[in-house]
Amino acid sequence: MAIETAVFTLLYLLLKTFDKDYKGLSPGKSEYGMITGYLLFTSIPIWIYRTDPVTDMLLGVVFGCFLTVMFFDQMTKLVSDWIYIPIVICGILLMIRNGTNVWIVANLVLFIVLQFAVFKRTYGLSDTFAFSSLGIVFAGVGLDMIAMLTAMVFAYTYLIVVQSAKKNISRSFRLIEPKAFLPYIGYAFLHTLILL
Repeated sequence: MAIETAVFTLLYLLLKTFDKDYKGLSPGKSEYGMITGYLLFTSIPIWIYRTDPVTDMLLGVVFGCFLTVMFFDQMTKLVSDWIYIPIVICGILLMIRNGTNVWIVANLVLFIVLQFAVFKRTYGLSDTFAFSSLGIVFAGVGLDMIAMLTAMVFAYTYLIVVQSAKKNISRSFRLIEPKAFLPYIGYAFLHTLILL
């Protein structure tokens, strides 16, 4: 949990200092709750996939970066796309380190093509980057297309359940008031890592 916290804190301070879109932000109770819950959940997949300190460190960086993405999406609905670069690099390093097979790489390529060709129309570009970069991490820990699609189903399910409870979904299954989708993607990613 220390690596995730350090990465989140570093990125938070960098963005708040150097990016004009994030200056003057102050988190509320829901953001602190999201941060605490996510940090507590991240210890479970790291424990499950614990093979060596390098893998732990790479997953810690991924979780810290994604926590930053979730936090700023929740706060501002604006996400700097460069934050996905460390996630992609860590995913590729996990793939190299764990010797990902050709079948999983083919699944990953198909998943990324589907993200940009089909699913990008249903949500924003940042969400497409999120699913694609997390797909690379899934491939890095040896999970295939089933896990990647499962994470998508979980994310949509969480969004529908929470927003329905808040009465923020119309009869045509559209959000009445737009809400951040990345927190749901983050929790879906963790739950998929834990369950599969």
